[in-house]
Amino acid sequence: MEEKKTARQWCDEAVSYVRFRPDRSAIRRELTQHLMDSRFQLLDQGLDTETADARSVAAMGDPQTVGLALDRAHNPFLGWLWELSRLVCGILVFLALCCVLRSDWRFTVQNNLARLIEPASVSQEPELDPDYGVADGTYRLLGEVGCPAPVQAGDYTLTVTTAFYREETENGQRSLTLGLTAQPQHFWMEAPALFPILVAVDSNGTVYSNARAPWISVWPLESDAGAYQFCVDFISIPGEPEWIQLQSSLDDSWSLRLELPEEVTP
Repeated sequence: MEEKKTARQWCDEAVSYVRFRPDRSAIRRELTQHLMDSRFQLLDQGLDTETADARSVAAMGDPQTVGLALDRAHNPFLGWLWELSRLVCGILVFLALCCVLRSDWRFTVQNNLARLIEPASVSQEPELDPDYGVADGTYRLLGEVGCPAPVQAGDYTLTVTTAFYREETENGQRSLTLGLTAQPQHFWMEAPALFPILVAVDSNGTVYSNARAPWISVWPLESDAGAYQFCVDFISIPGEPEWIQLQSSLDDSWSLRLELPEEVTP
């Protein structure tokens, strides 16, 4: 005599014939729900619990026959193909999103760099060469400027690598030129958009910006070893300030303070 199966045993056997394992949980829930619906209907008809359970299981038929039919409906090849297509679609969406964000960031950077137009008061683009214009008498150096310690500005480490103070011999206009390096925390990060956010203030309370004189200009230079290089130029420095402090217009989380020489180099 064939041993009677409980609802759980019947479901376990039927599901065991389904080779595509990711679908087994959903199939088990559906079969269990059918058994429970049949059981409740029989109980409503006045049958006792044991009889209702037995008849609901018997009404489901042979678990092997049902399981093989379900296996054909949930073909492993089609199932894994569907899972693979979902994975590929997810990867494509992720890559598309990365491209959009990267393109948007690149556009922002390029747009900001495009705004690096030479101010009207400047006759030429600054050079990171302390002897620039000295030999022909256009400029004279006003002494050494010490480089401050690096600072952490968001996801970038900003380091002043070069700093020199000079004066035009013709009109006495002073300027300060810095070599600034931005080292990103991650190699995939692009150059920071420094031009629109950098401002400065000196010991006399004079504010320098890219919108009006006295000017602060930022020029991108060739990148080196994953770090982004910039030339920062303070133009038409009024008076004789003791120091100039470079900072962000967005917040006060960091600053780079440069002490200017008290006496000029003869």
